[in-house]
Amino acid sequence: MKPYYFKSAQGNVGDDINEWIWKELLDNKIDDNSDHLLIGIGTLLNHRIPQASQYTVISSGIGYGNLPPLSQGHWNFVGVRGPITKKTLGIHSDLSLLDGAYLLPQLRRLPANNGSRIGYIPHVESIILGNWEAVCSHADILLIDPRQSIEDFLSALSHCDFVITEAMHGAIIADAYGIPWVPAKAHDHINERKWQDWSQSVEVDIQFNYLNPVWKDEDYTLGRYLKHTIKRNALIKSCFGKHYTPAPNATSSKQVIATTAAKLKKIAQTVHPQLSSRPLITSKVQRLNDELNKIKDA
Repeated sequence: MKPYYFKSAQGNVGDDINEWIWKELLDNKIDDNSDHLLIGIGTLLNHRIPQASQYTVISSGIGYGNLPPLSQGHWNFVGVRGPITKKTLGIHSDLSLLDGAYLLPQLRRLPANNGSRIGYIPHVESIILGNWEAVCSHADILLIDPRQSIEDFLSALSHCDFVITEAMHGAIIADAYGIPWVPAKAHDHINERKWQDWSQSVEVDIQFNYLNPVWKDEDYTLGRYLKHTIKRNALIKSCFGKHYTPAPNATSSKQVIATTAAKLKKIAQTVHPQLSSRPLITSKVQRLNDELNKIKDA
């Protein structure tokens, strides 16, 4: 089987663990046979899945695009991320409902706790678009970049008593290691349906804590700066003709940064962090491991 997953040019820890986790768990079954795809961790069940003769789905979920072509090839659903995915795809058999990132603790140990911080994990698109470095510095909260390697991500996580996270896999990985978490949302690209799919699988209620979005415009060349400024203030688009594209959001002011930092700090001080039931997670991880062992022994 060849693992199929989303590859971000900037890196994204929730996707990037697919690069090695299946090789370590299913070492005798992983190869470069693109005619048999392993659909792993991520929101991958959509129309973009490449054509193949066989598909083995382990823990993936829906959330983007149209539904996958289930009439194409042979589909073996070992497990999906949660009950919303199962119901939407019309799967009637009993199967594992758990994100595969819960298997991480059996492969990578969390470093010993080296501090007592509160962490903030932005969505990968949010940290590209927004000046969250300034917000976290102002709030005295540890910024955990989701673009890091899993080793660096876990090292940062080990410094935290709990995390506030806009990244769903930030919450999942923290939960897998028993670190409490608080769900947050600052930008519109956060897919709440994905969160609900996962949270229902571990029987946790999700209530988002909303933050003001912040922005950064890293393109400082004079010509582009002037063009963006004109676009932001223009009442008509005709001067740009058919080549018009919206200007990026202007860099957030110091006042906006301070306001968002104050709200982040208030969330840290007033919202009780969550953690799923440890016996439930133990049982679900065991179930998923049992299914993986069946694949290895087949």
